[in-house]
Amino acid sequence: MVSKSARKSKRRAPPAEPPLEKQKVVTEETSSSSTICEPAFDNPISENGTLTTELRDHWESIIVSNPKLVLSRTIFNQTELEPALHSRPVKINNPFVFNTGIRAMTGYTTDSESSGADWLFAATNILRPEVIKKLNLSGFHFSISYLLFWHKLNKCNHFLELMIRHVNSPLDDRLVYTLLSEPISNDGLWDMAVELFETYGLVPEGVFPSTCHFDKPSQMDKLLKFKVREHAISLRALATTIRAESPDIIPSEKDVLARLRAKKEGLLKDCYTILNADGVARSWEGTPKGFYELVAIVNCHIEELKNSVVKMVKAGHPVVLSCDVWQSSEDNIGLLDPDLYDISTAFDFGLNLSTPDRLRVGAESRQHVVVWAVHLDTNTGKPLRYKVENSWGANYGRGGWYAMTDKWFDKYVQGIVVFKHLASKELVKIYDGNISTILPIFERCRKV
Repeated sequence: MVSKSARKSKRRAPPAEPPLEKQKVVTEETSSSSTICEPAFDNPISENGTLTTELRDHWESIIVSNPKLVLSRTIFNQTELEPALHSRPVKINNPFVFNTGIRAMTGYTTDSESSGADWLFAATNILRPEVIKKLNLSGFHFSISYLLFWHKLNKCNHFLELMIRHVNSPLDDRLVYTLLSEPISNDGLWDMAVELFETYGLVPEGVFPSTCHFDKPSQMDKLLKFKVREHAISLRALATTIRAESPDIIPSEKDVLARLRAKKEGLLKDCYTILNADGVARSWEGTPKGFYELVAIVNCHIEELKNSVVKMVKAGHPVVLSCDVWQSSEDNIGLLDPDLYDISTAFDFGLNLSTPDRLRVGAESRQHVVVWAVHLDTNTGKPLRYKVENSWGANYGRGGWYAMTDKWFDKYVQGIVVFKHLASKELVKIYDGNISTILPIFERCRKV
């Protein structure tokens, strides 16, 4: 995110034992990197590990002796953190200009509001241009509420199925506890969108219009979570009753599963009632699947990802990116760049977690943006920046658009979605091989 710099203080010279104030940072001068090394403390100021005023005074003496940190304090006393850290060279060197884009733009950006359905907006955005071109429309929107209705109902059903599967596990079992802590959510991934498309298809927004319950779902979600947790307890109670009915006869697993699922179907009616509280869900004449054409997901080396993005855009197709859009982004100017905030100059340290480490410690999230244009180097043909939409509406970025630099792509993009016929043959072969790894629900290091 930021460049690295070394901190200055004094180093303890052996064999004497001078006070800690005379320590200094050890830097690897022979190394080609500018890695920051921590002070080589031999003895702690706080022997029992608690925070003491002596330790605070030691830190303060270091800060007040550094004019740069004193200046930073003065600045941050007058303004917010991020605007003060904006790197002017980064903003100047990344103009909002793109030389390769998609002609059949959709006319305006989408707005997910508070629905939490950015992933569905991103997934449907790559299909919208095809509908607009084929039907010769000036603009078009798929119904996100239609997809959210089925997504949430499926989430409730899946949660209760998991409760049935683990009905004999204690409530404080790690998996059961994790499931109960977040039984349903609005979050999703590309493969979940594909399942919805394949099972329920897509419909125009006019067929299943948006409502406040789907645009701002916090109250509805709160009620759903309460009910499915209650239903989980009901299923566990039924399992106990079944076992107690005939102590001398052990019921078959098939019979127990049938009775629990019959109970679950009755309980799911409550979830349907909540989701259809405004009566929007209804039958209609048509074929929802007719609006959908299957797209494949591909993960690979970062350079292959970039080549595929350029290939898709040149072919007239927008590209969904899975990325951590919260990192090094600025909404007012619509810019994504890892050097956007000059933290090292202001604080005398950098933020140096690698991408694998960010994944391991839970510092990396997965969001979705859609690439509609790229700016290519006229000499090498390599991408320099990407024009992306984040489905946050026109009040964010430049009318809903952001410029993502190639350096940001390197650091924070985790995967892309491309049409299968535009992917390399080697990757298609791997994809068709159906080799996968199933990770536990509580695994932080999610693979894309």
